[in-house]
Amino acid sequence: MKYASGWMMIAFSMITFSPNASAASVEWYADHIELAKSTQATCNARLQKRETLPEDVLEECRHANEAMLHAHRYTASKPMSW
Repeated sequence: MKYASGWMMIAFSMITFSPNASAASVEWYADHIELAKSTQATCNARLQKRETLPEDVLEECRHANEAMLHAHRYTASKPMSW
Protein backbone atom coordinates (compact mmCIF):
# COMPACT_ATOMS: atom_id res chain seq x y z
CA MET A 1 0.00 0.00 0.00
CA LYS A 2 2.98 2.28 0.54
CA TYR A 3 3.65 2.12 -3.21
CA ALA A 4 0.08 3.14 -4.11
CA SER A 5 0.07 6.07 -1.71
CA GLY A 6 3.25 7.38 -3.33
CA TRP A 7 1.58 7.36 -6.73
CA MET A 8 -1.45 9.12 -5.29
CA MET A 9 0.77 11.88 -3.95
CA ILE A 10 2.33 12.27 -7.38
CA ALA A 11 -1.10 12.54 -9.00
CA PHE A 12 -2.23 15.00 -6.34
CA SER A 13 0.85 17.13 -6.80
CA MET A 14 0.36 17.12 -10.59
CA ILE A 15 -3.11 18.55 -10.12
CA THR A 16 -2.34 20.92 -7.29
CA PHE A 17 1.12 22.26 -7.99
CA SER A 18 1.88 21.96 -11.71
CA PRO A 19 -0.09 24.53 -13.65
CA ASN A 20 1.99 23.98 -16.81
CA ALA A 21 2.13 20.17 -16.73
CA SER A 22 0.34 18.41 -19.55
CA ALA A 23 -2.61 16.28 -18.53
CA ALA A 24 -2.30 12.52 -18.38
CA SER A 25 -4.32 10.86 -21.13
CA VAL A 26 -7.57 8.95 -20.64
CA GLU A 27 -5.70 5.80 -21.66
CA TRP A 28 -3.06 6.43 -19.02
CA TYR A 29 -5.71 6.84 -16.36
CA ALA A 30 -7.47 3.69 -17.61
CA ASP A 31 -4.22 1.82 -16.99
CA HIS A 32 -3.85 3.46 -13.54
CA ILE A 33 -7.45 3.36 -12.32
CA GLU A 34 -6.54 3.95 -8.64
CA LEU A 35 -4.90 7.23 -9.63
CA ALA A 36 -7.98 8.12 -11.68
CA LYS A 37 -10.09 7.59 -8.56
CA SER A 38 -7.75 9.75 -6.50
CA THR A 39 -7.65 12.50 -9.12
CA GLN A 40 -11.42 12.42 -9.51
CA ALA A 41 -11.88 12.73 -5.73
CA THR A 42 -9.44 15.66 -5.57
CA CYS A 43 -11.17 17.42 -8.45
CA ASN A 44 -14.61 16.88 -6.94
CA ALA A 45 -13.46 18.22 -3.57
CA ARG A 46 -11.98 21.33 -5.15
CA LEU A 47 -15.09 21.93 -7.23
CA GLN A 48 -17.35 21.48 -4.21
CA LYS A 49 -15.34 24.22 -2.51
CA ARG A 50 -16.22 26.32 -5.58
CA GLU A 51 -12.57 26.77 -6.51
CA THR A 52 -11.84 28.09 -9.97
CA LEU A 53 -9.64 25.49 -11.66
CA PRO A 54 -7.25 26.39 -14.47
CA GLU A 55 -7.92 24.82 -17.86
CA ASP A 56 -5.04 22.31 -17.60
CA VAL A 57 -6.36 21.07 -14.24
CA LEU A 58 -9.87 20.79 -15.68
CA GLU A 59 -8.44 18.73 -18.54
CA GLU A 60 -6.76 16.43 -16.01
CA CYS A 61 -10.07 16.09 -14.17
CA ARG A 62 -11.94 15.32 -17.41
CA HIS A 63 -9.44 12.64 -18.40
CA ALA A 64 -9.63 10.94 -14.99
CA ASN A 65 -13.42 11.15 -15.03
CA GLU A 66 -13.68 9.72 -18.54
CA ALA A 67 -11.39 6.82 -17.61
CA MET A 68 -13.60 6.10 -14.59
CA LEU A 69 -16.74 6.17 -16.73
CA HIS A 70 -15.24 3.74 -19.22
CA ALA A 71 -13.98 1.47 -16.45
CA HIS A 72 -17.45 1.13 -14.97
CA ARG A 73 -19.42 0.85 -18.19
CA TYR A 74 -17.41 -1.77 -19.99
CA THR A 75 -19.42 -4.90 -20.72
CA ALA A 76 -17.83 -7.63 -22.75
CA SER A 77 -19.83 -8.61 -25.82
CA LYS A 78 -21.38 -12.03 -25.96
CA PRO A 79 -19.68 -14.35 -28.42
CA MET A 80 -21.43 -14.35 -31.78
CA SER A 81 -21.59 -17.15 -34.27
CA TRP A 82 -22.64 -16.72 -37.87
